[in-house]
Amino acid sequence: MSISLPQFFNYEENKVDNGYEAIHDFFLSWTLRCAVDQYAMVDEKVQNYAKQILLYLLFKDAFRSCKIDCVKTKKQLGYIDLLVEITVLNKKNEIENYVLNIENKWYSSVAASQLEKYSRVLSDVYSNSNNKIISVVLFPDFTKLEENREVCETFGYRIETFEDLKTLIENEPFTGNDLFDEFWFKFY
Repeated sequence: MSISLPQFFNYEENKVDNGYEAIHDFFLSWTLRCAVDQYAMVDEKVQNYAKQILLYLLFKDAFRSCKIDCVKTKKQLGYIDLLVEITVLNKKNEIENYVLNIENKWYSSVAASQLEKYSRVLSDVYSNSNNKIISVVLFPDFTKLEENREVCETFGYRIETFEDLKTLIENEPFTGNDLFDEFWFKFY
C-alpha cells in the first residue's frame, strides 16, 4: 500500500470561498510566465506545457507556431483578476503584442457591469498601443458556462475552463516540478 501526503488543494472539503480564486491567479500567472522560450533551458517540460496553455488561451484552436519572447503578469489591475502582456515572435520573426485579460470565476457568475467596466479599463490603458486584447472568463469546470455565456459574448469574452486547459497536457507525463504537477495534475 502506497501512502502520500494529502493534496495541498482541498476544494472538495472547502466549498466556500477560501481564496481559491487568488490561488488560481498566482498559479496561472506563474504558469504563463514559464511559457517564455528561454525557460526551456531550465525545465523543458514545464516550459512546453506552459506554452501550450498560453497559446491555447491566446489562439484557442487556431494554434500558431511562434516564439514566446516575454510574458508579464499583473494581478488585480483595476479589479481585473489577471492581466498578461505577451510578446511573441511569429514565423516571419515579426513582433506581435497581446494582452490576455483573464477574469477568474470560481464561485460566482459574471456580472455584465463587471465585464463592461473591465473592457473600458483595457481600452483606456491600451488605447495608444498595438496590443491585441483577448478577454477570457475562466471557470473551474463546465457547471456555470451556459448561465454565463450570453453576458460573456455580449462583451467579447471567450469562456474557458481549467478543465479544458488541463486536457492540453493530461496525457503527458508529470514534469517532476512539484508546483506545476500539484496544480495541473493533482488538483483537478
